[in-house]
Amino acid sequence: MVLETIRLFFSRIPADLLEKLNQTYPNASVRQVVRGQVKHIRDSNPKEIEALRQEANDQLPTIAELKRVSAVDPEFRMENSFFGPKPVITARIINRSTLPLSEASWNAALYINGDVQPVATSKVRSDFRSIEGLKPEHHVTARFTVGFVKGDKAWTTLAIRQAGSPPFSRTLTRRPIQAMRSVHVKA
Repeated sequence: MVLETIRLFFSRIPADLLEKLNQTYPNASVRQVVRGQVKHIRDSNPKEIEALRQEANDQLPTIAELKRVSAVDPEFRMENSFFGPKPVITARIINRSTLPLSEASWNAALYINGDVQPVATSKVRSDFRSIEGLKPEHHVTARFTVGFVKGDKAWTTLAIRQAGSPPFSRTLTRRPIQAMRSVHVKA
């Protein structure tokens, strides 16, 4: 699997870059090329790397603050639409941080029949700009349609539709959150 990924990566490299790498590292293995390039970048850009590390460290308080945003009481249901069953998730988004939020993204996972592995996963997004942001210490009920008009096929399988309400369990976990101050961090 790793070798296939590396081959795919090298198949997409522009021809001139591949020629440069072959000149710089003749008859080298992929590992030697990667290590050589990492060393080259580290040696040639120490100030930029240090600046990026400092910038990342400066964001740590914001990241800690945004971890106080949560999605609670998620509910999953299948709605009928013109195009067929449409998966919908609702959850209460609580902003316990001191920052107003313009948007938040979440990883949604659906478990049925007590399974350990989710039967479906998706990324869903809340956009609070229409209400001028989700203010600190406020909450809102968000509605997520999973997929586009027809819904995500992974969320509308026969097994999911036949599972019924009680066997469902669901989770929403935090993804990158964007505050009104245009801070974009991974939480």
